[in-house]
Amino acid sequence: MNPSHFMDIPILLYSRIVAQGSALTASPMADTVTEFGQSKFDFTYTFIKMVFAMVVVIALALLLIRYVLPKLTFARVQGKGGGIQIVDRVALDARKSVCILKVDGKRYLVGVSENYIGTLAQLRSSDEDEA
Repeated sequence: MNPSHFMDIPILLYSRIVAQGSALTASPMADTVTEFGQSKFDFTYTFIKMVFAMVVVIALALLLIRYVLPKLTFARVQGKGGGIQIVDRVALDARKSVCILKVDGKRYLVGVSENYIGTLAQLRSSDEDEA
């Protein structure tokens, strides 16, 4: 079959549709279109459904952010025991800081940098200072 015959197929289909004429008006949507760009179809109901669906999606997202995510991140950060607590943190530089950690009642001075985390000293706890 010659490739030029494939170019004739859309023209033949169009000529059949025009010849039948009444087949276009049998379509349920054919009577809603009056002119190019004009329509008898009312989009108000569709717009209201879209706004309602958007409100529902935003409400679900807010509920997820407000109630579900904090519980998931809290469990991951605190761990099961929750025995580590950051008492204080002082930034020495943009990438370096010194922290006081409380681990099982003991306090440690910890240095933190981009490439290193290490214990600088074990501090006396506030309970020992009162005794």
